[in-house]
Amino acid sequence: MTKDELQFEIASEERFITKQQAKMDRMRSQNSGVRSGDISTSLAMFEISISNAEDRIAEHKKKIRELENES
Repeated sequence: MTKDELQFEIASEERFITKQQAKMDRMRSQNSGVRSGDISTSLAMFEISISNAEDRIAEHKKKIRELENES
């Protein structure tokens, strides 16, 4: 991948994280107090997807640094 492609991927992952966080916030506000296991499971899945996206961003940034060091 080129540096531009990696930067595009980073921006896409950041948008994904923003959307996931918004979904989590909506779910939390609509289901305050004692919530069902389904809601807790969904929130956990959102957190996992955000964590995975953050890991992908870190990997893309690492690849960009490697590309810059090669130049």
